[in-house]
Amino acid sequence: LADGTCLDLCSTNRKDNTGYDMKHLFIGAEGTLGIITKINLSCPRLPSSRNAAFLALDTFDAVRRTLTMAKDELGECLAAFEFMDRAILELVGKQHRIPVSVDGGSELYRFYLLVETQGSNGGHDSEKMATFLERTMESGNVVVDGVLSQDMKQVQEMWNIREACNPTLKGTGHNYKYDISIPISQYYEIADEMKARLAASRPDILCVNWGHVIDGNLHFNVTTPGVFEEDPEILYLIEPYLFESVVRKRGSISAEHGLGRCKNEYLGSLAKNEAAVAKMKALKNVFDPNGILNPGKFLPTRST
Repeated sequence: LADGTCLDLCSTNRKDNTGYDMKHLFIGAEGTLGIITKINLSCPRLPSSRNAAFLALDTFDAVRRTLTMAKDELGECLAAFEFMDRAILELVGKQHRIPVSVDGGSELYRFYLLVETQGSNGGHDSEKMATFLERTMESGNVVVDGVLSQDMKQVQEMWNIREACNPTLKGTGHNYKYDISIPISQYYEIADEMKARLAASRPDILCVNWGHVIDGNLHFNVTTPGVFEEDPEILYLIEPYLFESVVRKRGSISAEHGLGRCKNEYLGSLAKNEAAVAKMKALKNVFDPNGILNPGKFLPTRST
């Protein structure tokens, strides 16, 4: 802690209901309450069975319906449900072969999903994946095309496409990156809304999106191809409009990447309420009364 106290919160007991569970105060606090010097990790066994499918879809409603079917058919085996739109895969496709396209040509479908199962019984897991794919492709207006991995090499090739999204975009131009949570019913509406807003003034920009749709997390990205310097006009078009739209949709302006000093000033207005922020500041004062731990980060610096 800021005063030199060391708190040992490293109990390995699965259940320990003695007092407040203080470790959760420090997780995600971005070093503003204390410095974590040691952790205990629970490492599950690697799965003996993995299957992956790369699926193409024409509408986001089809994405939602596929997610529902995946939860119904795959259940406990469902390990990943990753979303990518056409714009990002058109960039990634310059370096990686996209395994599913319109009539096998260069044109891509509007949306793609990478679905993975993990388990301990290869036959059982493969049968569940086959049943899931059969249902999605026979239901009409859901999955329009797709491929199923035949071995671990193909599983990795599918993941290479997903994992290439961020580095590929980084090499395209300046990135305006946003990590947001949106209710799945409105997940891609925010992207369409922002595309229309930006295109009206700056048709030279590109909006690309991917994310963890299973928990409503969207990585909304804007880039200026060939231009690697930040443009204040573009930033003004995005912020705070994007954040305000997210809040109107009852989402979160920061899903998993934290607040830092780019979003912390929105605490109390577009994230959490003033009462919650006041309690956060009170906690900060208890653990770091002199404000020496990561100053200017996480909590808003303005006075309330």
